[in-house]
Amino acid sequence: LVVSWCAIHSCAGIVVGPTDDWASAVESSVDQEVDFRPGQYSGRCDLTVSRNLTIRGLEGSKATFVNCQNASRHLRIDRGFSVELHGITFMHGQVNTSNGEGGCVFADHATKLKVQDCVFTGCMSSKGGAIRAVNTTLMLEDSEFEFCRALDSGGAISAFGSTVNIIGS
Repeated sequence: LVVSWCAIHSCAGIVVGPTDDWASAVESSVDQEVDFRPGQYSGRCDLTVSRNLTIRGLEGSKATFVNCQNASRHLRIDRGFSVELHGITFMHGQVNTSNGEGGCVFADHATKLKVQDCVFTGCMSSKGGAIRAVNTTLMLEDSEFEFCRALDSGGAISAFGSTVNIIGS
């Protein structure tokens, strides 16, 4: 008997395995949801999201890891779009400029950034070691920040002109 992963885990969009490049998998998806199987992902980061999107680790942040190896941030969310991140550990995102924003995630005039059951570790930038939100609604739930730092403001989170809601983090 062969049972598919999605039959057990209720996948909603494209399902990606650990051998796939994380940024390319998200970019190539036409779905509004991308589900990642457990494992460690690396490869190219610095993904720009220009659509409404949900990115989910199927077995949570203790099983799904995206490592940018201090080469760049994980993603930037463009104006007017909503992004949800669920169940992923984001590791070693870094912006190496004196005015860099968001070591892992930069939401620039996005409609909404929702982060649930995520871990941000070893991230760095000038503003918002892990997350920088500018004129964005930021919702954090049950998420952790470890060893993140900023050269200017917001070791974990920096928010400017934004609404921030934090629950259980």
